Amino acid sequence: MTEMTEFTPSERVEEVTRADPYAAFATRPWDDPAWDPPAEALAVPTMLTEEEGRLLHWLGASWAEGAGAICDLGCFAGGSTARLAAGTAANPGKTGPIHAFDFFTISPEHKQKFLYDNGVPRFWGSNLLPCARRLLTPWEDRVDLHKTDIADEHWQGGPIEILFVDAMKTPATGDAILRSFFPALIPGRSVIVHQDYQHWRQPWIPAQMQMLAHALRPIAWCARNTVVFGVDHLPPQVELASAAMAEISDQRMTLLLQRAVKAAPKGHARRVLAQMILALEDRPDCRIPRLYDRSGFTPERIRATIRQALHGDLSIGETP
Repeated sequence: MTEMTEFTPSERVEEVTRADPYAAFATRPWDDPAWDPPAEALAVPTMLTEEEGRLLHWLGASWAEGAGAICDLGCFAGGSTARLAAGTAANPGKTGPIHAFDFFTISPEHKQKFLYDNGVPRFWGSNLLPCARRLLTPWEDRVDLHKTDIADEHWQGGPIEILFVDAMKTPATGDAILRSFFPALIPGRSVIVHQDYQHWRQPWIPAQMQMLAHALRPIAWCARNTVVFGVDHLPPQVELASAAMAEISDQRMTLLLQRAVKAAPKGHARRVLAQMILALEDRPDCRIPRLYDRSGFTPERIRATIRQALHGDLSIGETP
């Protein structure tokens, strides 16, 4: 008879962690108010929810260990960057610079809504970069700002430990991110923080991640918007290329979204994914977020779409 091995509680935790390198995410430590970013980070305007801000702060302070760079794709005025940087400031010696990428341009309407109404002094012109630099002054030694079109970037900065993505506003940009940044991810260590995964106007994000579901899996769902993915293994470049969204048909994207609904937790996430399917149905071949319209998204249509995803035959027709 084989003797049963006894473990202390700490050893059991270690065993679980070895089995799943992303086990810490299951406990959602960032839900603790202790992970609220400091006041100087909260002073930097952002469109993130409080939960998302705590998540980024926790990632910088507790998850990052210097295995690779931290990349912030689509940082606007630096709100996400500030929350990550405040975390790394509490994690000295383990992290390098945060590389933040954006067009760093802003319209007068967005200036008023997101900056001036939040106490940022008025400034002339559409160039947001000087304003972002000022807002990020407390962490200037921790942040490198890149004013660029992310679709034209070719990342050459080595491995990436944390990849925050809030710039996948078109399928073409998403494909560029896939080509340039994903190959630098580290299996068992990197996380992809998809800030727009639960945004009904960007169906190509969950569709793309569903194509890569055999390698990249969701490890945390925020109540709104963000989903965090772990990297179980890194797909070869040919597989990444096959997950491109720029030329995907509505039929194929809908099938992928149906599979994403089935894999998502009950509630808000499934409803948002169902709205993505309806957006494609109501505006065929549209790939411009602002042109989608949800005025026809009745509760009955949303429920029917979820039922179809959960119980329908998802192998019919064109398959990924």
